[in-house]
Amino acid sequence: MKDTVIKICGITNLESAEFCINQNANYLGFVFYEHSPRNIMNENISDTLDKIKNKINLVAVTKDPSESIIEKISNLPFNFIQVHGRALPDKLAKIKNTTGMRIIKAFNILSSDDLNDVNDYQDIADFYLFDSKSSGSGEIFDWGILRDKQIKKDFFLSGGLNPKNISKAIEKTGTKYIDVSSGVEQREGIKDKKLIEQFILNARK
Repeated sequence: MKDTVIKICGITNLESAEFCINQNANYLGFVFYEHSPRNIMNENISDTLDKIKNKINLVAVTKDPSESIIEKISNLPFNFIQVHGRALPDKLAKIKNTTGMRIIKAFNILSSDDLNDVNDYQDIADFYLFDSKSSGSGEIFDWGILRDKQIKKDFFLSGGLNPKNISKAIEKTGTKYIDVSSGVEQREGIKDKKLIEQFILNARK
């Protein structure tokens, strides 16, 4: 698991971002969704992004993003845009064309039926991300579902991951790409350095 690729999501400040970079995380996610406790849509984060943009992959995390949100993200130095919600492949193609960024298509999983349409996105998505039914809730889903499906794309595993269960999650799904948010927080929206350090250590044992 030494080659595990780690994305820390829900970053809200420069201190947390720099700590994750120093711990050798690979991706940082910034949430542009007003109903999330980690929302930075109304913050001026351009200075933060400018300080770290050449040090790590930067991901703008959205849900059914409006044109105004897409426009805002287009003017920031993100490498990827992660899209949750109901966006179909043609919508993602438009987003990709507008932003010039790579696409992470997120799927909320409750049962294997939620994977039925996954391969419709294989030509437009650069990565998939499989999350629990309620993103940011700290809940997990049945990881065994992913072993039963023919998934033709590298995917991030998300949803309820934490330092205690990450080794098992990687073993059970076979992915080397993982995404964590609430599992490394001291309270909702506030990252915990010790938990981040332990999570990365356990993910790469």
